[in-house]
Amino acid sequence: VLRYVPLRRFTFRVAASDEPNAAIIGKFKRRSRIVDAYNRLTAVTDAIDRAPVSFAVPDPIWLDHARCLYFQEAQPGDNLAALLDQHSMRTLLHRVGALHHELHQLDVSNVPSWDLDAFLRDLLHDVFWIMFFQPHHAVLLTHVQRLLFKTMPLVSTSMYRLCHGDFVCSQLLVADDRWSVTDWDLCHCGDPYLDMAVLLTSLPYDVPLFAEQASQPHLAHAELLEAACASYLAGYKDAAGQALDTPRLLWYRLCTEIRYLALMFKKDWFQPAACDQAFERVRSLSAQLQEAGGLR
Repeated sequence: VLRYVPLRRFTFRVAASDEPNAAIIGKFKRRSRIVDAYNRLTAVTDAIDRAPVSFAVPDPIWLDHARCLYFQEAQPGDNLAALLDQHSMRTLLHRVGALHHELHQLDVSNVPSWDLDAFLRDLLHDVFWIMFFQPHHAVLLTHVQRLLFKTMPLVSTSMYRLCHGDFVCSQLLVADDRWSVTDWDLCHCGDPYLDMAVLLTSLPYDVPLFAEQASQPHLAHAELLEAACASYLAGYKDAAGQALDTPRLLWYRLCTEIRYLALMFKKDWFQPAACDQAFERVRSLSAQLQEAGGLR
């Protein structure tokens, strides 16, 4: 069903042997990752058993370590990324924001903690990777790199919460009013603002609505994307009952824009128009971060 050849993993759907109309999801991963991924999912479902939430998570079923496989419950519903259109976008993304805040409140033990040093190393690697393919943007990227290290927020483990690790719309399934969150292989304890930034940055890559709009005049595309981000953030803020840390979120958003730009080349996603729009977002976020940090 889903193939990830460079990472030697794939996901598939099969009928349950004892229930012909039911299905289960199987995941094949490299041997060094399979047990860890299964244990992370188990930790999340254990937490939900202790403190129920408004969304569902697939229950783990069986780990076949010898074959590098594990199986989990299949959840009903349609992929949220495919459901978003200009009419439903604001309401649905507001719900996503509230759901994401609820996810961050889950008390989950036995998952790894986020590695800030590794994150910064990967950030530098991504900057150099983009420069290799887009050398004419070297001045901008050098400026962004310096800005990010100059404005890096204080990262304290006291702020860590459960993070999904890859919280994007295509990981959410919607069946009427039942919502499910899938693919917990990368969940960890970390800074929730990074998790939020991943969702915001992923929209033009993960949601067909924004890919379709990319061919429209740039201003129309940018305005639609801005409205989508605002709806998600309003939902998160309403659920949290307090204002968000705007400079912190801007910092992570700029980091994740760099990450997704690098993925264009690492995963052969490159399209000239999409790349140009990504660089425009990098410029805009850089200017906003400078202003938020009082820099000129």
